[in-house]
Amino acid sequence: MSRAISALFLIAVTLAPLHAATPQIFPDDYKPTPCAVENVCASFTRSELTGLGARMQGYTNMSQNWIDAHWDKLLTQTQPFCKKLETCYTTAGNTNMFCNDVVLTQMMTICDQFPAKSSDHEQCFLMLRTFATGVDLKSWKTFEAAQPCAKANAPTATRQLDLIMKPATLPPDFDGKIIIYALDKETRVPMKSAIAVEGEIIYSRDAPDGTLTTSYPFPWRSKLRRNGSEVVAPMVTVTRPGYETIAFRMPVEARKMAVTMTPAQNKLKRGKNTVTVTAKDPVTGQPVEARVLVGERDMGEANQPFELELKRGEKPAEIRVRSSFDRYNDVVVGPAAP
Repeated sequence: MSRAISALFLIAVTLAPLHAATPQIFPDDYKPTPCAVENVCASFTRSELTGLGARMQGYTNMSQNWIDAHWDKLLTQTQPFCKKLETCYTTAGNTNMFCNDVVLTQMMTICDQFPAKSSDHEQCFLMLRTFATGVDLKSWKTFEAAQPCAKANAPTATRQLDLIMKPATLPPDFDGKIIIYALDKETRVPMKSAIAVEGEIIYSRDAPDGTLTTSYPFPWRSKLRRNGSEVVAPMVTVTRPGYETIAFRMPVEARKMAVTMTPAQNKLKRGKNTVTVTAKDPVTGQPVEARVLVGERDMGEANQPFELELKRGEKPAEIRVRSSFDRYNDVVVGPAAP
């Protein structure tokens, strides 16, 4: 093994893996760069792939015969992705690592031309994954050479972003990963932009530096904030120098608890009453953890009977149900007597 290849091997084992299971967005209707970038998809040679794939990534079952038979066709099919990489590299503010993660991940979809779980699909994936690793390892010099043209063509006026979020809406009990994509509104090129969630410090294991960045998934567990009788989602802010800041509330689905009271408020009598207030999620029908408030008094858990005493001449106070974990807005099950 040459000293150069040894160095590449040492670098490769420290690189963040390509996120093959994570969809990335780089639309085909993007505006190509006016810059020319030489050898943007420079990688390992055909004869190097099996050896380096085995040493760097443990791909010991790569077939040189399969590579030889499919090399020309697959290399041609990578060219549209190389053009996207060229445009991404020459977009001021993007980095080679960001562009590689976005474009090279999407390039793996070439293998979908073969039946899933077939030998051809596996060989295609191993070949392209190793090829993409070579592009990743050699990208810094290519990226640096592209920067003068990128800076010369950088926009001078403030521009706008288009955002795409997946999932587009979140249930009240969401606990999973979110991806926000940012595209230049005019060129349709992915933009590396910073994400912040109001009042929270969140890290992304998928992003190279751990910070919340567009095109990388990050974890979020639904945390709404109480504002009087209502609950609201935190604000999300997406920023990038030279672009208008975008702020929006996390799109948590608003659900109103399905609430009933037995006996109904107008059936309450003087003296002691045994009352049960039920609270359920309107979609799942599952009981909701909530408290029952009569005026300012906390009477106990919803879905459990409690004792309510009405003294002579006392007017019924408002009966309200409040979600224990601020997932739903308050619901008035019995208004205060006039």
